[in-house]
Amino acid sequence: MVSKTSRGRQRIPLYKIEDNGMRSVTFSKRKYGILKKSSELSTLCGSNMALILFSESGRAYSFGNPNTNVIFDRFMGVVPERVFDSTFHELLEAQKAPHVPYMEAQIMEAEKTLAQEQHVGKTLSLEMTEHVKGKWWEQPVKEMDSLQLKRRKDKMEELKMVFEREKELKMATENPLFLLAMTSQNPIYF
Repeated sequence: MVSKTSRGRQRIPLYKIEDNGMRSVTFSKRKYGILKKSSELSTLCGSNMALILFSESGRAYSFGNPNTNVIFDRFMGVVPERVFDSTFHELLEAQKAPHVPYMEAQIMEAEKTLAQEQHVGKTLSLEMTEHVKGKWWEQPVKEMDSLQLKRRKDKMEELKMVFEREKELKMATENPLFLLAMTSQNPIYF
């Protein structure tokens, strides 16, 4: 017969955790668990529920199905039809009335700003297109005339010579004998 390796399921004595840090960590972990369990219970049983937790620092955490306001109104005996009667709607409209012209003015101002920004964007786009035309290395060869092609060829030859000089300098620093051989044939200018 195999002996038990654990003591089995036992009742754990509950007491307040004295260390503030440990208490905060325990609250965080258990808060997540209880919110998850209440969500599962609400889903499985199709029940309406509300749960509010307050931490020691006074921060509130809540869960409600369908939401906490509906559950609390039901708990307090408030009938939703009575809350949203005609006088309530009249009060809402009276509160909205002064804000509507202000909001419309803000919308119009935002539309003007948007139109200005779009105009600036189009202008910048045209300027960038013109700027790119000046960059011979980015232009397709098929769009160039003979003068531009000649200038491109000259610039490419200049670039090739710069790379050859850099290569010679690198070889000279790595091998001093190469420098002597090169100075006798073709002097390098620094």
